[in-house]
Amino acid sequence: MQFTIHYVEQTESTNDLLTKMLYGKPMEGVVVRAYAQTQGRGQQGASWESEAGKNLTFSLSLLPAFLAATAMFYMVKVGSLAVVDFLAAEGIQAAVKWPNDIYVDDKKICGMLIEQKIAGGNIAQAIVGIGLNVNQRVFLHAPNPTSMSLVDGKERDVNQCLKQLSEHIDKRYQALKERRFEELDKDYAEKMYRGHGYHNFCSSNEIFSAKIVNVKTSGELVLEKENGKQRTFAFKQVTFLQ
Repeated sequence: MQFTIHYVEQTESTNDLLTKMLYGKPMEGVVVRAYAQTQGRGQQGASWESEAGKNLTFSLSLLPAFLAATAMFYMVKVGSLAVVDFLAAEGIQAAVKWPNDIYVDDKKICGMLIEQKIAGGNIAQAIVGIGLNVNQRVFLHAPNPTSMSLVDGKERDVNQCLKQLSEHIDKRYQALKERRFEELDKDYAEKMYRGHGYHNFCSSNEIFSAKIVNVKTSGELVLEKENGKQRTFAFKQVTFLQ
C-alpha cells in the first residue's frame, strides 16, 4: 500500500481531522500525524496524554469493504498486532490488553481508537488512530504509562517510527484481505496480556479469579472462573486488577 502522510503541528484529534479530510472522498492509505494532539481520544471517551513532539500520534485510513460488519473486530486485531510487531522489531516485547491497549509488562505503552463506518453490511471505512509513547519520560496524569524510551533508554526518530509502524499495519491488513483469519486469531490469542493462567478481575463490584479462554468475533471477552463457569463481557464491563 502507498501511504500519503500529512504532518500537522497541532490538532485536537487526528481521527477527527482525518475524517473531515476524507469526507465525501474516501481514500486508503492516508495518514495524519500530529506533532501535538490536544484532545486525543481512546475507547468510549477515554483521554490520551502525550507530550508534544515526543510521541507518535496519528491516524490512518483503510477501506475494508471486503469485511462484514459482524467481523469488524478484525480491524482491532490488525491494529493491535501491528503495534506489537513493530515493538518486537525494536526489541521490545509487548502484549495486547483486551481489547486493544498495548502493554509492556504491566504498563501501557500504546492505545488506539478504531472508528468504522458501515455500508451495505460491510465496513466501508476504518480510521485507525494510534497513540504510541516513544520518547516521553515524564507523565503527569496517565495512571500506569511507559514509553519505548523508558523501556530501553533509546531516543528514536518519531517520523521514522511512523513509517515503520505503517508498514507493519499494511502487512497485517494484507493478511486480513487475504482472509487469513486463523492466523490473526492465533497471533492475537498468543499476544494477549494475562492470556495464560488465572488472574483477578472485577465486574459490577465483584472481584473474581478467572482465565481468558476466548475473544469472540464480536470482540467480547470470555472468562472462565476456577469453578469452570464461563462469563462473557463487552468492553468496559470488566476490569483487569493488578
